[in-house]
Amino acid sequence: MLIAAKPITDSEKLTKGYSFPKTKLSCSIILLLLFIFSLSDAQVLKDTVKIMTYNVLNYGFPATSSCPGLITANKDQYLKTILRYENPDILGLVKMDASPSSFTTNAIVHNVLDSVCLGCYGHSQFTNVSGYTKENMLYFKTAKFGFVSTTVIYSADANISDISLHTLFYKDQNLAVTHDTVFIHVVLVHDKSGSSNASNRAAEIGGAMTWLNSHVSAPGNYFFMGDFNVQSSTEACFQDMINSSNVNTKFYDPVNQLGNWANNPAAFADYLTEDTRMTDPGDCGASGGISTRFVHILCTQPVMQGLNSVAYVPGSYKVIGQDGNHTNLGLTDAPVNTSVPSPVLNALFSMSNHLPVCLKLAVTKSNTTDAASVSSRKINFTIFPNPSSRLIHIKGESLPDEVYKIILRDESGKIAAQNEYKTVNNSADWLFNTAGLGGGVFFMEIVSKNEHQIFKVGLY
Repeated sequence: MLIAAKPITDSEKLTKGYSFPKTKLSCSIILLLLFIFSLSDAQVLKDTVKIMTYNVLNYGFPATSSCPGLITANKDQYLKTILRYENPDILGLVKMDASPSSFTTNAIVHNVLDSVCLGCYGHSQFTNVSGYTKENMLYFKTAKFGFVSTTVIYSADANISDISLHTLFYKDQNLAVTHDTVFIHVVLVHDKSGSSNASNRAAEIGGAMTWLNSHVSAPGNYFFMGDFNVQSSTEACFQDMINSSNVNTKFYDPVNQLGNWANNPAAFADYLTEDTRMTDPGDCGASGGISTRFVHILCTQPVMQGLNSVAYVPGSYKVIGQDGNHTNLGLTDAPVNTSVPSPVLNALFSMSNHLPVCLKLAVTKSNTTDAASVSSRKINFTIFPNPSSRLIHIKGESLPDEVYKIILRDESGKIAAQNEYKTVNNSADWLFNTAGLGGGVFFMEIVSKNEHQIFKVGLY
């Protein structure tokens, strides 16, 4: 039996990809659709940022007779080549010389990061509570992120660098209106190495997780990254992170490549991070060929699911320089590794026996002011005048009576001025002195145990 074909409507043509004849009506429909799509795009600001971590193998230490390849000037050039190619927005480096502190703060910024983009990068706070000779540091592009704080969350092992939580805020273009932004929290770590030191790593990560479980009570954009020195995801320290009983501090491997990396490297060939040389070229790094996975970036659920304005971009996680064809081989051995340009590959080989890891994040924020959402937002403070030449007046009502810290940071995240105030009768009426700071754009944080608001202010 023949059934008459049902005519295809214009709406079905739109959804099924049919072409319209070029009539005035069809052009009107197309223009209307373009207008609607443009309105939709105008409501949302999407930015993509890259986060990267790298064990840079005794960077900054002087050459010795046993380690003649530790020449900082050479490593500066290798790192420049790698970072110019990858251009990360957030960068966590581990295993650097802790003394003097200016090496990880000023020297790397001026000698390396300024060559990626001049004056673009700031850094987190230097700490060395554990007293270890090696240091970790977080760097970030100040055009996109502002620095909030560095908190040491584990320092009880004198044989590793402090495990610290670094908090950044995203410089949303609507910050001046909403006083709200996206926060990114990064725990940067370099655990004790060695197959016999699993119990040490369990204590180190266990201590950091204990702090997080005690202090993190709400979902957030948290990252646990660096060199964990684990040979398998079944090791206790790794289990502490991926099987935390606190949903807010449970971390996920974005590529879900869990297993025994050291005993079955071929099954994880695309994600192995060490050792990149067959023999030591002179910087005292472990060798023997690429055979396990030490360097990771782990994320909490809000990042994996995009629940809090920051979302992992699927497919963006990569081990830089890893082509999947060099298991148990050196990075530059045959077959030719074409995953990165040859100058970058050579720089990776010479810089460290580890490969860096990176991933991309989609940051989504409102691009327009929604009066309803702003009016319902808890905004207790106003500041004026803005811009200001000397004194900023801070007023607030219906506040708990407690101590508030006011922190003024420049665009690099450096603290320019700070003070503490106390509310009286649930009100704030404070004057914040900015005399002598010069002109420019600054970020004012108002912080208490219940509040964390940020204002973008101009000084002249």
